[in-house]
Amino acid sequence: MSKIDRRDFFYKSFSTALLPGMVAGGVSLLAGCQSAVTNKGQASTTRIGLSAGVHPTYIQVIAGPVLFGPNFGLEITTDDFIFFNSHSTAVLAALSGQVSIVAASTLAHMAFISKGQPFKIFSPYVNVDDFVIVGRGQVKNLQQLLDPDVTVAIDDIGGAGQANFDAMLLAEEAGFLVKDIPSRVIIGSTVGRTSALASGEVDATAIHIYQAHQIQAQTNDLNVISTMYGSVPSFMMLSLAASESWLDENLEIAVAFTAGIIQASRVLRQSFEEYRRVVNQFIKAPPSIETLRTIHDLAGQYDIWPIEGGLQRERLEFMIYLGEKEGLFDSNLTPEDVVDTRPRDLALEMLDNISI
Repeated sequence: MSKIDRRDFFYKSFSTALLPGMVAGGVSLLAGCQSAVTNKGQASTTRIGLSAGVHPTYIQVIAGPVLFGPNFGLEITTDDFIFFNSHSTAVLAALSGQVSIVAASTLAHMAFISKGQPFKIFSPYVNVDDFVIVGRGQVKNLQQLLDPDVTVAIDDIGGAGQANFDAMLLAEEAGFLVKDIPSRVIIGSTVGRTSALASGEVDATAIHIYQAHQIQAQTNDLNVISTMYGSVPSFMMLSLAASESWLDENLEIAVAFTAGIIQASRVLRQSFEEYRRVVNQFIKAPPSIETLRTIHDLAGQYDIWPIEGGLQRERLEFMIYLGEKEGLFDSNLTPEDVVDTRPRDLALEMLDNISI
């Protein structure tokens, strides 16, 4: 991997950076139509492939680069984020040069890397999520999920939803994983799983807490069986990854993305009003203020967002262990195989020079 002199790096980055006090005015950046990162005076187009929609708990994956990235020389707009229907299609887009960075499930990244692909995770944007396992009516405990008459909606294998589901089952010492549930149906989005549970097509699933609130408001018969927050501390749900060659050639861009996400995580965690404003800016139909308050409180209490950059070894080791249990890859994978810590390390050094 290439090396970069820190003194030279910081000089180049801050020579084009905005002042910290200008962050609040970042919404005006959405009016832009081009994507560029300042790099030795040259403009470099960078696009990001997302394998799922943006939820209130994931908001900094866009808000970080768009609103806070300019503090580190990054110029990007929402037009530069491209949504794909799966991790594999997003990765194929990266391999073909359509996108530079893939934002997706950490386990999906790891599974891809385990097959020998030259990719590396470099920046988490969600640690522990606000996922809950929920059931309708008489479905009130985990063991009932093993009943053939109970239909459970699950995510695709390797998806963040299944990783969350299995992590909760492991934490609760349920004695089984999603693959052991006899009556399961794959629905690859939380929106789809929420709709299926609300309509009675399925009896249980794992979704976001605010989606559970929406169902409860409609049906008044929802049971929260398990929560991810509070029970699964060493987790790394969603992260950014890129090819090793791209990271070597565009380290400054990766650092700017990482620094923007970390700073967004810190600022939004400190201020509910700022968090609410940003959610309203980027999500067309945001949840109620009560639901946003719940998510914000959980983010502060359970380290949902990576305010220190993530990539802690214990998180990586747990994710590898989880991937092994799910059969995604064998036990030969190590943290060093899957991550590039240079963007995180340099971003944290840059952030030491910025007061929030």
